[in-house]
Amino acid sequence: MATPTPGEKLADKAPKPGLPQQGRTPSVFPAATPPVSTPFSYAHIAFSPRGPKSSPQQFKKSPATSATLMGHTNAPLNFDSPSAAAAMGALGIGGGMDLGLDNVSVNGLGGIGGLTGEDDRIKRLDTIIDIIGNAKGRVSEAGLERLSQRTGLNKIWEDHRTPDGKVKKTLVIAGHGLQLDIILDNNIVEGVTLAFPESESPIVAKHVDSAGQILLRDLQLLPDQSPLTKKIDEFAANLERLATLDKLSIFPGLDCQEAVAGIFESLERLYNWELARVKEDAAMTGKPDVLLERTVQCSRSGRPAMHARDQVGLSLDYWAERHLVPPKIPATETYCANAEQIWSIIVGCRPLDGELYPPIRISEDWISQKIEKTDPVPTDLLEPSNGPLLDWLEPAPTVLPPASDNKAVAVEVVQPDGTTQRYPNVKFVATLNPPVIVPQAVCNALYNLSGAQPPPMMLPSYTFDGISFPIVDGQNHDASELRTISCERDVFVSGAPQRRRHENTLFVYKPVYGQTIKAGQIYHHT
Repeated sequence: MATPTPGEKLADKAPKPGLPQQGRTPSVFPAATPPVSTPFSYAHIAFSPRGPKSSPQQFKKSPATSATLMGHTNAPLNFDSPSAAAAMGALGIGGGMDLGLDNVSVNGLGGIGGLTGEDDRIKRLDTIIDIIGNAKGRVSEAGLERLSQRTGLNKIWEDHRTPDGKVKKTLVIAGHGLQLDIILDNNIVEGVTLAFPESESPIVAKHVDSAGQILLRDLQLLPDQSPLTKKIDEFAANLERLATLDKLSIFPGLDCQEAVAGIFESLERLYNWELARVKEDAAMTGKPDVLLERTVQCSRSGRPAMHARDQVGLSLDYWAERHLVPPKIPATETYCANAEQIWSIIVGCRPLDGELYPPIRISEDWISQKIEKTDPVPTDLLEPSNGPLLDWLEPAPTVLPPASDNKAVAVEVVQPDGTTQRYPNVKFVATLNPPVIVPQAVCNALYNLSGAQPPPMMLPSYTFDGISFPIVDGQNHDASELRTISCERDVFVSGAPQRRRHENTLFVYKPVYGQTIKAGQIYHHT
């Protein structure tokens, strides 16, 4: 039946028993093109992409299950015009409430064909919505305003006039102790200023300019780049890191930026000490500085960096691509710094949420000034060590002032003398960039070192080689079977301007189960 108009009564449209019902013909309507008849009410799905769930009984009663003139069964729309029905059938749209996703391929989803039920369609729809929702948009006034709202920060627009009489806009994004001023001229970013007005720590202030330059590069246009193609994704990731630390901070009492900067001071002191020892090694005499730095980075305690490689925050670099092949000319050194991949650990903060981890502490003395223990105790001699004994310290706990009334950001602990002290409800976390694939035994050992429970094995279980080199879609492979993986590539021959074909083969003779480690807790103990 035709969809009733608002002015008609449903009672008048109900069929009367005993009277034959005449089918509609185009001559009934004065218009040249007959209207479209819908098999369901649009009132149910006006605000939902999924539509209402239907039972098998309702599906049998639905007009959408009846065959049309052209033989298109289960079509989402019943058309009076055969050409319209044929056109919709050619588009691959079918199945009652189906939105036509059966023949659609979405990037990241593969083929969506073969859906078996309504729950599968809802699952695929949710995945598509997540993909669309993850898009941050383009750099513009509206895009920056929406991003500030998504991160939970306050915003305000200010207009100012330049000496030449031109009016420009400034978007001020602020939090508890964070302020970011973005100057725009006709949706084009011209300047970014970052400040932490509530922080009085000099170790935070000395890194502000480098962080502001990274944020400016995230928003500025490249040479010959159109404003329509400048994405906001990199700026959004850096702003999210700053907003996370700002939301967890309590002023006065707890500054997460200062806590992270304190860890950097200790790690940098350790890095400089290890670099000096490597330079004193006779085997390293005459080696370039780049090779010495990479040696400390990859075979010692790592190399800390604050606001480096277009990423705001503290990172500890522990591996580098081609670290044993140092560049020989400055041009090659610049290229390697931008092109070769670096493996690092990003240090941040997260809510403690009742977990049995020590809360964060604000200190620059996570390791002593001497770095190495001069008078080791007997227990230190029993611990296995491949190098010098580092003199790690246990900083004093950070105690929040009693004036703070927000219990969600503090943990109250009763002391032996009966008094109550408030500790931050925040912990240090480490994020691996990029994630690392390790065997299951190594995964368990890493979690035990951090004082955390290892995650359960994934079901179905995945092997180390299966995660590193995924099975091609459509192929069945049993983990207990033998597997051979081959790779061919061209390699430049040393001393000659020519290439040589190299073929590498990996033979997997037994299954080794593994997992992907993305993040973990930082548990410090001496």
